[in-house]
Amino acid sequence: MCALALSVASPVSAHEPPPSDWKMQVSGKMAASNPAHLNLLPLPASAKFADDGASYTIPAGACVSAPEQFTPAIDILRANIGKAYGLTLLRGHDCPITMTKDDSLGTGAQRGEAYQLSVTKTGITIKAAGTRAAIWAVQTLTQMLGPWAQAPTTLAASPTLPQVFITDQPRYSWRGLMIDPVRSFIPVDEVKRIINDMSAVKLNTLHLHLSDDQGWRVEIDNEGKAADDTIDYAQLTERSGVTSYMAGHSKLAPSAGRTGYYTKAEFIDLVDYAARHGVGIVPEIDGPGHANAMLHAIAELNSSGSYPKPASGEDRVRAYQEDDRTTLDPGNEATYTFLSHVVSRLNSYIDEGVARSGVPEVRVPVFHIGGDEASKTAKEPYQSYMKRVSDMLTANHHAAIVWNEALQPAQDASAQLPDGSYVQHWTADEPNQGGRLANFISSKHAKVIMSHVKHAYLPQKPSADLPGPSWACGENGCTIESFYNWDPTQMSGVAEENVAGVEAALWNEHMRTEHDQQSVMFPRLEATAEVAWTPQSERSFTDFKMRESLRSTVHLTRGTSFHLDALISPWASSYAPVEVDYALPGRHLVGLLALPGATQAPTNLQGTLTPVTEKHDTATGLTPVPVAVTTEMPTAYHFTDQGRTTGRVMNSLIRVYATIPEGTPPGVYRLSLSTPEPLNVSDRTAPLSLSGDQFVTVAAPPPAQPDNPANPGETGTGNDGHSPASGKHGTTGGGTDPGVIHVTGHSKSHGTTGTHASQLPHSGA
Repeated sequence: MCALALSVASPVSAHEPPPSDWKMQVSGKMAASNPAHLNLLPLPASAKFADDGASYTIPAGACVSAPEQFTPAIDILRANIGKAYGLTLLRGHDCPITMTKDDSLGTGAQRGEAYQLSVTKTGITIKAAGTRAAIWAVQTLTQMLGPWAQAPTTLAASPTLPQVFITDQPRYSWRGLMIDPVRSFIPVDEVKRIINDMSAVKLNTLHLHLSDDQGWRVEIDNEGKAADDTIDYAQLTERSGVTSYMAGHSKLAPSAGRTGYYTKAEFIDLVDYAARHGVGIVPEIDGPGHANAMLHAIAELNSSGSYPKPASGEDRVRAYQEDDRTTLDPGNEATYTFLSHVVSRLNSYIDEGVARSGVPEVRVPVFHIGGDEASKTAKEPYQSYMKRVSDMLTANHHAAIVWNEALQPAQDASAQLPDGSYVQHWTADEPNQGGRLANFISSKHAKVIMSHVKHAYLPQKPSADLPGPSWACGENGCTIESFYNWDPTQMSGVAEENVAGVEAALWNEHMRTEHDQQSVMFPRLEATAEVAWTPQSERSFTDFKMRESLRSTVHLTRGTSFHLDALISPWASSYAPVEVDYALPGRHLVGLLALPGATQAPTNLQGTLTPVTEKHDTATGLTPVPVAVTTEMPTAYHFTDQGRTTGRVMNSLIRVYATIPEGTPPGVYRLSLSTPEPLNVSDRTAPLSLSGDQFVTVAAPPPAQPDNPANPGETGTGNDGHSPASGKHGTTGGGTDPGVIHVTGHSKSHGTTGTHASQLPHSGA
């Protein structure tokens, strides 16, 4: 049950001119006007909207007043909404947007992430307990502007959001995602996009699984080695940075995984980048099992207790062939020399990255040491290994994180793990079976991270109509409902204060591309985000489905693939007019269509151009002139390859172009676009009927110059119809410059309403 006080937000304040009034008919559950809370995900702890539906429009040239430490939050806000609304959001004093630090906010262990967001008729005020909290506040602010807020080109609409007072902090302090660059490498730019996606929904911990049987993914230099350490750590990436999940070993993804590794500089940069988005990076070096890449790279680790064994005459094992479990040798002193150096170097990289970011609160002194699926390691050697490695961390003021096998009877190391450890529960059994977890937490002051396979394992197929692993939930898949409808604390069997939080896991055995990964991450990762943030009593799957259906436009503006899940459908479709602030007669980008599930761009859009005496004048009695309307869609929707988890991709935004006829006299015109039939691209996407007007001002083209003749064809303003010298509010010469077409934010509409930039605040978060 959602306890938010809801009202429908007016698109603009009373004294502001109306933004674009495009209207669309959306068949299905979408209402003509949507409650403002529908743009929020995860739901805040408390939000009170103005009873009269009042709104506030961020003015052109708005600045931001904030302490220096909140610079990362300002940078995110600028990156989120600057393009769509032509805002520079420079620092200033007495600004429409004000941020202040308030140490009194919040309660409990999560108080450092608490914030307040107030939108009134006079401006926007953010109070935040720290930089990370300020980042969460601007992500909420972005969402309040609606699903088009991160559009890739400048919109004709104004940045208007409802007046509201939000008080917020997370339920859990650990809200994570684990990614697996080992089985198939994830390049730096893709990891950064994952970080962006996490930050947008307030996930705060990126768990990097950096070692496994199939590869090693981070450079470890030889700096600071112990005097008696003979290991050459460069061998880790030279030998195991070029291996990956083997071709032919996954029927779901037959090609080999991608290879590669993060250099020291890249890893530090990732830590810096993540911190500036409110995300802390936690590395995992898995052991004693899943060790083949280490044994393949480092001769000193191959000894009597390691497995597998090198071939005759070799000092290292071959690259992994998926033929058996593996193990380091817990009785080999070189094992601990190696791990001591690796842990020390990775922690130094993290410290340097966090220091660069200026966001120290993201640094949590923990290190994941694995401990799962170590069936080749006998019980006593396993216990010895876990004690030696976790004690090594304790000596350096770090807590160990282990997979929950470390507490299971077969290799129970609960007595060997130090106080303050974390257990990450992933298996399908009851976490507190036989009271094991509760006893461990009580005796060791430990915490649990809940990653239960049925509710948090992303590679498990999301629905019955897709191929993929299904061993956890059966052939119907681990659906978005199963990801949403669970209580981590209740399932853990321990008290709320002993639950650090929730973490989704993205394993890459059956993933090969960024779109493969995104197609299993979304929308289920957003369910995880709300489970981890919003109080249990305030969550409702019915309400979540309504809000998630609007995220289709958000994902398309961000270029993110997602599963067009039947449990969410109909997914929203929408249209946003764009600003055209410098153009000659010719072909111009006039709008963007979000039609999730489109396999081709629509061809039935129609347009007319009618002279008017002034903007909003619709009764001229003049005959409209037909205008050619064309569309482009760079990427088409591809649902799935037969029997594969690879190849899935969501379509891109559809760009809508109108061609202003040559010889059009200067003046003000009404550009009307319509669809004779609804745009119906998928049975899971709401059909879209488009009927609306954009007002444009056309000026005569400049006279041709001998050394620079005028081009009467397509304008030289780039693919989106924008001049490099122009901005949201026109060119530097003003509205009378020759050749200018101003597509304004003032539009008339006909027909019934649906989801659109003017009706729903625009969001990119």
